[in-house]
Amino acid sequence: TLHSHNAKRREILDQLDVSLKLSRKKVQLQQDAYDKLNQLKETRKALNLYSQELHTIIKPLERTIYQVNGFLAKYGNYKNVDYIQADADKFTPELFSQCKSALEEVVRIVDKSGYQRDNPWNGCMLTSITYEFRQQFSVDSEKLLTFVSNGIALYNEIISLLGSAKLTPSYEITSDVIVLFNLAKESPNIPVKWLECNIDKQIEQVANCIELLKKRNSL
Repeated sequence: TLHSHNAKRREILDQLDVSLKLSRKKVQLQQDAYDKLNQLKETRKALNLYSQELHTIIKPLERTIYQVNGFLAKYGNYKNVDYIQADADKFTPELFSQCKSALEEVVRIVDKSGYQRDNPWNGCMLTSITYEFRQQFSVDSEKLLTFVSNGIALYNEIISLLGSAKLTPSYEITSDVIVLFNLAKESPNIPVKWLECNIDKQIEQVANCIELLKKRNSL
């Protein structure tokens, strides 16, 4: 009948509509999957680039960002200091090693007993810097540098006369040099030829004897 024919036709159209909706949904799911895949690819690319940059050796320091961050992490508990290193991008391994050794020397000096007591700036209560202070400080600094230069030249001359480099060129040995000069001043004259002799072994033996004497006295 006409009614049954129309009903059959309606059923077919409904089935087609369902199929079309499922197809569109499937296409949408596929598109979402492709979008997600592309997003994951971009994320992987960014992570690979980050890893590459993290482990790439930077010239001229010859260190990676990962290594530098690991080095800085050891000092995470220390207070931050407002300091900018000039020409940091030009640091070489040799220059970095020199700076590290210099800092370690500063730490050693600061940790030494009596440093705060003997520090020339100890007790300084300077609250402002005037023009007169700058001028006087500049003059005094020039004098100090002259004394230091003369001291270095004198030290080198002493080393040349002793024929040994056992003494370390530092402020700490100043008292030892003074004792040496006083001893030389009170000593009788000796032949100049004696000063030309290499007495490295004798100096080393005396140093060993002093060390053994200290150990014995500490028992």
